Amino acid sequence: MQTVKLELQKDLARHLRAGHPWVFRRALEKAPSGLAAGAIVDVVEKGRFVARGFHDPHSHIAVRVLTLDPAEGIGPHFWRRRIARAIALRRAYAPFSDPAQTDCARLVHGENDLLPGVVVDLYGKFAVLKLYSAGLGPYRGDIVEALRGEVALQGVYGRDEEARDADEDDSGDDEEAGRALRGRVLWGSEPPEHIVVRENGVVLAVDVRAGQKTGFFLDQRENRFALRRYARGVGNALNCFSYTGGFSLALALHGAAKVTSVDRDGAALLLARKNFELNGLDPGAHDFVTSDVLEDLAARRERGERFDLVVLDPPAYAKTQKAVP
Repeated sequence: MQTVKLELQKDLARHLRAGHPWVFRRALEKAPSGLAAGAIVDVVEKGRFVARGFHDPHSHIAVRVLTLDPAEGIGPHFWRRRIARAIALRRAYAPFSDPAQTDCARLVHGENDLLPGVVVDLYGKFAVLKLYSAGLGPYRGDIVEALRGEVALQGVYGRDEEARDADEDDSGDDEEAGRALRGRVLWGSEPPEHIVVRENGVVLAVDVRAGQKTGFFLDQRENRFALRRYARGVGNALNCFSYTGGFSLALALHGAAKVTSVDRDGAALLLARKNFELNGLDPGAHDFVTSDVLEDLAARRERGERFDLVVLDPPAYAKTQKAVP
C-alpha cells in the first residue's frame, strides 16, 4: 500500500529537520481527508521527503513525526527499537539501577524519546501506558509487546482514555478528570488498588487505576530529592496542591517538625496519610487539609499564619494561549 504524501507549506520543512516533532494541520498545503487515525504518512516539501509519522484526524496536530529517515519503516520492529533505546537510557541511570531504592520511573517520555504522544511509567512490576493521540491507537498492541520484551512485568495498564491533546482548548479540570476516568488492563494482571513502590528509599502507595496522571507525578522525583536539604531545622512547612504527599514526605522524613498538606482531593489526602504511616511517620503529628488551595491560603493570610517553608506546585491554570489573561 502506497504511503500518503502531505505537502508542507513553504519554508516549514526546516523546523522538522531541526527536530520539531509535530506538523500542525495549518502547516499543510491541503488538509488530509479520509485518512484513518494512525495512518502512516510522508510529509514532503515540493514532493521531496521530509519526515514520516502517523496521522491524527481529531487533533490540530495532524502528524506526529516518528522518523526523518525515508528508509525507516513503521512496524513492530520500529516500536521495539525505540522503546528498547528509551529503557536502556533509564537502566544506565543510577537511581533506577537499584530497585531496593527506586523501583518506579518514567520509562518512555514521549517526544523526548522520539515517541511522540507515548508515555510509559513503571511502578514495581506494573507498567502504565498513556497515549496522548488517537493516532497511536492502532499501535497500542505493538507498544505493549515491546514493553513486555524489555521489562519483567506482571501487567500493563492503559490510562490513555483520559489523555487529552495538549493543543486543544480545554476548560476541564485535570484533577477531576484524572480521578474520574479509569483505565483498563492491556496485558497480564490487573494492578492492586494501591501499588507500593520506592523512590529514593521513600515508600509510596500509588493508585494507578484511578489516581491523577498515571498515579503519581514521577517527573518531580529530582525535585523531591533536592527538597531534602532544605528540610533540616524547619519547624512548620506548608505543601500546597500536595496530592498524595510526595513533597510532604521529603520534608517530614528529613527534619521538618510539622508539615501541612493541602489539596482539594480528599482521596489523595487519605493516601498521603497512608504514605506517612508506610514510612514510619505519625500522621497525627502533621496536618492534612481538604480544601481549595487558594481559598485556604487566603484564610491563613487573614489569620496571620506564617510558615518556614512553602512548596507550591500548582496545576496548569492556562493550558492554551487563549486561556492566558
